[in-house]
Amino acid sequence: KNTLKAIKESLLSISNNYESLNEMFKDESFEKLLNNLIDSQPTTHIKFNRYHPNYIDWNTVDTHIKFNLFRILQELIQNIHKHSNANLATFYFTKVEDGIEIRINDNGIGFKEDVFSGMGMQNIKDRIKQINATIEIENNSGTKITLKIHV
Repeated sequence: KNTLKAIKESLLSISNNYESLNEMFKDESFEKLLNNLIDSQPTTHIKFNRYHPNYIDWNTVDTHIKFNLFRILQELIQNIHKHSNANLATFYFTKVEDGIEIRINDNGIGFKEDVFSGMGMQNIKDRIKQINATIEIENNSGTKITLKIHV
């Protein structure tokens, strides 16, 4: 009973967190939230850069997509900190013909193939499916990740 009660409380907490984040994405500028996420990273070992070569009107993007995208980027940043041994990570946010493309490049050591079996990557894959997006990951002179979101 105690385990079930703890699980229920955890699920309620997650649900409440989802709702509050969902409201935040309606009220705040999503670009500002993304910039704050990247700018708030500790820079003791890794420098984080971001570029917005083509303006994206985030107000036209569904809140559900923005929520999941934010969570995906949080997980990818965490993976850079934990596993990359990089000293530079760069984010490119670009409007493309059929949606949005986000590229994340780091100059780290790349990754091992078993990285795809971890919980974090599984969560990313699940969120990618939820928002009808695609992800491409290259392991060449660091890691290069491309997210394509069809909006």
